[in-house]
Amino acid sequence: MAEPEQPKGDPIQGLRSVRAQSAAKEFLQHALSGGRLSTALLFEGPDGVGKERCARALAQCSLCLAKQPDGDACGRCAICRAIDAQKYPDVITLARTLDVLTQQEQTGADLKSEIVVDKIRELQRERLSYMPHGAIRWVIVRDAHELNANASNALLKTLEEPPANTHFVLATHRPSELLVTVRSRCQRVRFATLPESDVIAILASRGVEAALAKEAAKWAEGSAGRALAMADPELLASRKSWLERLLAALRAGKPGAVVEVSEAFSKEAAAKEGDEVLVVLEMLERYFRDEAIAAATDARKSTVLAARSQLVRQTIASLDSNLKAQMAVESMLVRLRDVR
Repeated sequence: MAEPEQPKGDPIQGLRSVRAQSAAKEFLQHALSGGRLSTALLFEGPDGVGKERCARALAQCSLCLAKQPDGDACGRCAICRAIDAQKYPDVITLARTLDVLTQQEQTGADLKSEIVVDKIRELQRERLSYMPHGAIRWVIVRDAHELNANASNALLKTLEEPPANTHFVLATHRPSELLVTVRSRCQRVRFATLPESDVIAILASRGVEAALAKEAAKWAEGSAGRALAMADPELLASRKSWLERLLAALRAGKPGAVVEVSEAFSKEAAAKEGDEVLVVLEMLERYFRDEAIAAATDARKSTVLAARSQLVRQTIASLDSNLKAQMAVESMLVRLRDVR
C-alpha cells in the first residue's frame, strides 16, 4: 500500500511538536501512559489543524526507543525519525489516492472523492492479517468521511474485532458523515482551530515569505492547511480580486451587474481545480463578520452586516448540497442587496 506524500515542514518530534491543541494532547498522553487508550480514536475538528500530525506524534510516543521523562517521544531515535518520514512499517496511512480515481475514470463512472472498499480489504489482507513488526501498529485513516458505504462497513467489522496490538485513528473534519456505528466504536478527541500566530509560524517553516504568510493566515480561519493553500501569491490575488468584484456588484445594486459577475465567477471557478467558489465565499463571509465586529458601536450597521454574514454561510451550505454555483451566487447577491 503506497503511502501518500505529505508536505514537509517542521519535523514531528512527539506531541510537543504539535502546535496548540493542549486539551487533546493532554488527554492522549494521559490515556497512553495510563494504558487507557482506546483501540479506535476519532480525531475530529477543522481541516488543517494538525489531526494527522498528532496521530503520528502519538504513534511516536507509543513506539519511541528513548522516551522523555513525561512520556513524550524523543523525536530523534530511529523509530521516531522513520515515523516522521512516513517510512515506518507499523504506521499505515489509509486515504483516497489517485489510483482509485484512475480506476473510476476507466470505467466511465463519475469521479468521486471517496475511499473504496478495496482499500480496506487490501489493508486487512496485506497488513492486518500479520502481527506488527514492533510492539504496536497504527492505522491512520485520513479524511475518514471519504469512506464510502461498503468501505465503512468493512472497516466497522475490523473495529468490532480489531487485530492484536493495533490502534486506529480516524481523522475528519466532517464526523457527522461517518456511519453512526463507526463513530460509536471510537473514542472521540476534539481538535480546535489554531491561533493565527501558530498558522503564520507553520507557513514560515514551509518557506512562505512573512507578509504573504500573514495575509494567508488572515483568511485561513485557524487552519494551517487552508493557509498553505492560500499562500500562492497569484491565487490569493485572484481570490481577493473576485471578493472585490462580488462586493462591487453588491454595491452597484443593478440586476445586470449581479448576473454578470455571478456568471463570470462561476465559469472561472469551474475551470480551476478545487473548491474556488467555496473558498471565495468563505472569504466573503469572513469579510462581513469582521465588518460586523468593527461596527459593534453602531447597532443597526452591525446587525445588517451580521445578517449578511449568516446569509453567506447559508449559501455555502447550499453549495455543499450540490446547488449550481452560478444560481447560488446570483441568488445570494440579490438577497444580500435586500438586507438593509
